[in-house]
Amino acid sequence: MKTISLHETSDEPFFLTNTDQNILVTLAKNVHACVVHQDASGTIQFILEEDSSLLYYCVHTTQEKTAALQQHIQLRGKHSQVKIVNLFYHAQEEQNELTTHIEHLAPSTESLLLTRGIVKDKAKNTFKGLITIAKQASDAKGKQESKVLTFEEAQAYSIPELDIENNQVQCSHGSSVGQVDQEKLFYLQSRGLSEEEAQTVFIQGFYEPLLQSIAHPIIQDFLRKALAQRL
Repeated sequence: MKTISLHETSDEPFFLTNTDQNILVTLAKNVHACVVHQDASGTIQFILEEDSSLLYYCVHTTQEKTAALQQHIQLRGKHSQVKIVNLFYHAQEEQNELTTHIEHLAPSTESLLLTRGIVKDKAKNTFKGLITIAKQASDAKGKQESKVLTFEEAQAYSIPELDIENNQVQCSHGSSVGQVDQEKLFYLQSRGLSEEEAQTVFIQGFYEPLLQSIAHPIIQDFLRKALAQRL
């Protein structure tokens, strides 16, 4: 396993691209970091100590026939925080699985997990999101939200889970998987776009609200380009 230790706060994002190995990233006390992850398989684990915070952006557009990525985040120190944004796009006959497990192991920890995905053609995707709040993690806050759209014969499954062992917490989840709105595609085509162009515009619009919420312009641009390469 490759280990990356972050001991100092940095405003610049740390990029991990095309990694097919297991990675452990540790954030020391009071460290604030941003990690951008692209087209990976295997496992990535984060350990956050007291008063540390992590922004983690993952874009998964690999054209591998099968791929599986596991994300495991442990909030070990009190007041540690994590925000995770997962974006994925899969087409043809690709089969992919993404699993995110967030563990609240200390008091007053916070997590936010946002996932957006498009699955086309005969592709299949399974997303599993689990938030665990341990007995000792009082006043923890955890939230996850997942939205996935499918085209043609594609299959998508979104499985949100909560495992809570403390009553003094705030935790919620929301998940939706649905077919693309054909009326909206027809409207775009009525404005002079081809079917392929209409799908591209629709998909870009699906991701855009979440992309615009990212404060760092370098990360916005990186994620847009990664998605655009598949559209």
